Amino acid sequence: MKSHIHKFFIKPFIAFLMMAAIVTMISCGGGGGGGDGDDNSDTSGGDTGEGGQESPAFTGFDFDLNQGYFWEYGWDYSSSYVASGSSSSSNYQGTFRVTLGPPVAMDDMTFYEMQISGTTDAGNRKNLKPRGTYVAVSENKIVILAADMTTIETLFDAQTGLWPGSGFFTEFPTSTLFSATLSTISNDYINESAYMVRESASESQCEYFPGYGNICGGDYNENMDEREYYIDSVGPAGYYAYFSMSDWSSPDGGWSASNTTHIGLTASTLWNDSLDYTLEVEPNNQIAEATPINIPARVKGKELSETYLGGTTAVSVGLSPITEIEPNDSPFSPQIVNLLSSITADVENGTDLFTSVTVSPSPGAPTYVATFEDWYEVTVGTGATLNANLDFPGTGADLDMYLFSLEPDNSVEIFASSTDDNVGLGTDSEEMSQFVPTDTYYIAVDAFVTPSGRADYTLEISTGNSQVDICDWFSFSLVSQAQVNIAATGGPTFVLMDATGVNTLASGGAIEVSTMLSAGSYLVGVGTGGEYTLEVTSP
Repeated sequence: MKSHIHKFFIKPFIAFLMMAAIVTMISCGGGGGGGDGDDNSDTSGGDTGEGGQESPAFTGFDFDLNQGYFWEYGWDYSSSYVASGSSSSSNYQGTFRVTLGPPVAMDDMTFYEMQISGTTDAGNRKNLKPRGTYVAVSENKIVILAADMTTIETLFDAQTGLWPGSGFFTEFPTSTLFSATLSTISNDYINESAYMVRESASESQCEYFPGYGNICGGDYNENMDEREYYIDSVGPAGYYAYFSMSDWSSPDGGWSASNTTHIGLTASTLWNDSLDYTLEVEPNNQIAEATPINIPARVKGKELSETYLGGTTAVSVGLSPITEIEPNDSPFSPQIVNLLSSITADVENGTDLFTSVTVSPSPGAPTYVATFEDWYEVTVGTGATLNANLDFPGTGADLDMYLFSLEPDNSVEIFASSTDDNVGLGTDSEEMSQFVPTDTYYIAVDAFVTPSGRADYTLEISTGNSQVDICDWFSFSLVSQAQVNIAATGGPTFVLMDATGVNTLASGGAIEVSTMLSAGSYLVGVGTGGEYTLEVTSP
């Protein structure tokens, strides 16, 4: 975002009275440079070295770049709007990586393509993608090359200490000479000494002039502060921006709006970092945009509805068959299962291990102690209706089930339950359905009465429908038949499909699903549910 500082428009008769000297832009701390307006540091260049070669103004910016090098950044963006009688706010955060691709030569410099992965969009409000298509370091300068293979801009001139405009995360005005001062970048992602390049300004809508009172010419009260940071031997380290506008003089009561951005370097080859994962490449919301991956793959992504990137694809899935694994007799040692599971198990009153837990029917309600034999843990990535069906035909048993959340004091809160008198009613099933927000939950089975010994049961766990809304697609290929293992930790459900995107071969979540696949191409889709890690491996 550029500076939007308005020049006051003074009506002719006022200008005549006040003379042209008062017709000026009202601003503070404006213009280029790395510090405040009273910064007296010398930024005109370095001393002359041996052989008449001028020393750089800032040292450490003659480092090498190579294909495969990367910078990874964390970021957050927040905005707010306040008006008379109403207010709203939004918050976004994410991670993106700049990986250097194949080199290209231009003007005696070696540039590298900047390949962007991860999330750079703060919804549809702001895109934090770095400027330029290629980057180079040459003669103590960091420069970018546009996609037209012609336009070259200097991001940071460590040789002379002065350069016009440009910017990596923003676009400073090219009509202004900028420099940098040694400072510190400190946010949730980085806390390091760095060279700061800054532009800031502010404007008051009204100004008091003695003898004339308040004269108002601008549209709004505005404030702007943008800072980019660079670290020697590393390069672009982060960004800070704050913008605000307000007008409390309007007849409707006035309003104010503001937004703040933080970006910080979290890892880089130039810091000798090595990461064991990749980031998703947006957009990959549709099958035709699936991100290719190579097995073994570990991919981090962020799953939201992402309407502005193409939305979601509804995929029909079935329940995955699972066999009970003991011990699972406690909320502290449950069997972890995926959504859309059909669990085959058995239970017996008096012989199976059980756990006595303090149960809270609702927040603040009196608690009581109950015992349960089998516990299953399930994570709901986004708010959904959680359905649980418990069937035990021909057993003559009375089984009950509960849906719990685990509280910080290790008590459990009941979200739903099904406790029919099965023996008296002559029934052999229990059902419960409850909308729950994003969280981890526990379904507990209680063997209240098992007159014939062990009672076999089937527990089916599903969401409100048999479809999964897929938001991220990945593709991989096998040259020969292989066993493939897939898991998506963090909450979302995944589906494995053939290359046509028509036939669903498997589905799951945090619990690894293993399946034998023939040679060919396949798709993995990840459902909505926030941040996730997708792992696809083959033994």
